[in-house]
Amino acid sequence: MIGMLFRLKDWFGGKKSKDIQPKLSKENEKGKKKQILDSSSAILIDLPRIAKPDFNEDRRPQKYWEIYNKGVFFYNRRWYEKAKDEFLKLLNYENPHQTFYTYLLRTYRKIISKEIEKQRLQNAYKVFEEFFDTCKDYITDTDRRKFNKLVGKLRQDTPDSDYKTVALVEKKREPDFEIIELNQNNPILLSETKIEKKSNPKRRNWNFIERVGSDTLYIDCVYNQEQSKYDKSFLMVKDSGGNIKKEFTVNHGIYRFKSAECSDRFVASSDDMILYFYSIEDTCFCTYDLKRFADNKYHVRCVDISPEGQFLLFTHVDRAYLMDSSLKLIESWVMPPKEGWEKRTSDEIVAYSEEYQRSLSILGLHGEPIYEEIKKAFRMMAFKYHPDRNPDDPGATERMKQIINAYEKLTGEEAKQAFRGVENAEYYYKMMDQIKVEIPGTSTSFTIEIGMIGPGEDWIYATCLGPNADRFYLGCYSGKVYCVLKDGSVLKLYHCHNVPRSIREKGKYLFIETDYCLYIIKDDKYLTHVGTWKTGDLRWTDTGFMLIGAKELHLFSDEGVEIGRINFKNNIFDVYWANGNLKVMTANKVYVFSFS
Repeated sequence: MIGMLFRLKDWFGGKKSKDIQPKLSKENEKGKKKQILDSSSAILIDLPRIAKPDFNEDRRPQKYWEIYNKGVFFYNRRWYEKAKDEFLKLLNYENPHQTFYTYLLRTYRKIISKEIEKQRLQNAYKVFEEFFDTCKDYITDTDRRKFNKLVGKLRQDTPDSDYKTVALVEKKREPDFEIIELNQNNPILLSETKIEKKSNPKRRNWNFIERVGSDTLYIDCVYNQEQSKYDKSFLMVKDSGGNIKKEFTVNHGIYRFKSAECSDRFVASSDDMILYFYSIEDTCFCTYDLKRFADNKYHVRCVDISPEGQFLLFTHVDRAYLMDSSLKLIESWVMPPKEGWEKRTSDEIVAYSEEYQRSLSILGLHGEPIYEEIKKAFRMMAFKYHPDRNPDDPGATERMKQIINAYEKLTGEEAKQAFRGVENAEYYYKMMDQIKVEIPGTSTSFTIEIGMIGPGEDWIYATCLGPNADRFYLGCYSGKVYCVLKDGSVLKLYHCHNVPRSIREKGKYLFIETDYCLYIIKDDKYLTHVGTWKTGDLRWTDTGFMLIGAKELHLFSDEGVEIGRINFKNNIFDVYWANGNLKVMTANKVYVFSFS
């Protein structure tokens, strides 16, 4: 419920009139209200503001995609001439994306093959010339051989012609990988093994990849087309050497997931809002129904587990709930509202509901009129807009229905039904301005308070549980990260000025990941940050972390120093540590690197 809220406070003879006083909810009266975190005494650690990347840097205009999609449509319908005409229009734009050239090459080759098949060799030759001129940087020797074969046929038909073949360009074989020299600790290749096609496992688009103890857990959620939901998940466990240790399937999708660093346990929540507590060896310990807290799965932003797997945590909007290993709730906390907002509880909120304001507006009223004022306004509006008095107005009947409905909402039983449950409700309020007005010649004055009712909750977007849950971190949408002790006292407050996406504590290091960078804090002091925008997926190692892109791998120490960078010719399939060495699997090879 969002709207402008106007409150009047009158003073007569210096005395203040009755204010709207918030009433304690029943939960408050019984002393069972969840604990609101108080950060007033916390150590404030303000992290530097990092300039946001240009998110529109590679964004192309809508017209570009309209042309591209039209070309793809024609290509899929096998209307190759029309597809070519559309794709060629995209050359007028700077830096067409790579997929465009893939479609353009295929389109030219389809047209050429079709012309040759129908023995229209002269046409095929002309298309080849256009092809070579338009896509000269993408022509392969296969294209050149096909062209030379066509020239041979044309010479047979017309021996006196001046058709000329083209020379082949035997490209040097590019290396499968390239080590970018950064410092004296560059990676060194130890071994390179080709993968046999039969033994090459089916590649999956994993939804989650996390360390569980000394192993790595891979999760792939399976979508059921008929039921339009994720109803199963495939899980695979690999040991430290990258060997498959275990594979199994669970009969639910996994929406949120977190694993324990020092045990074989992990926690997951499903699309139907069930919390599952798992062990890799013993499968599911127990479950917990989150529907008693959340209306939908999107409100459960985080699930977490302590390193040893003895404590769990989940969040609902701006609330965090701590549980033991039997999934019994231990404690819960509420985040402070967003800056400028305050939480109120009042039965007077019904007077400012949108439906109430709409009913007043229909009758031409405002503020908080008494019953006689509502009745008088209703009679005037009914007399004015009655259908019998407006026979030429087709909307008179509908207008009269609205007037009657508004009157009933404001005075009758239906009004009580409409506002039932709103009484004593909690809501967030933000004061926008206050204006004091004094009436000349009198002792009367009043204050107009202009405010707004709306979503003031500071949603929790990232969490981290410390050993034995003695401390934990709650990262909110406002960019604030609270370090909280188990008793609910806020020890430290970090401000990263952007939405935190993940938090990790590692000895004396604290890592806070946002949308475009990874902050590294050491001993409560900002050390550095690493840009993550378009760099790759974040993966942790024993001595640092990696950013894994499609074909590029960046390796960092815990202090954020890049210790290695490797570019691969083929897409990276998987990366893991094996006995202190780096093991990289691509589509057709496995590489093992060490660091000097």
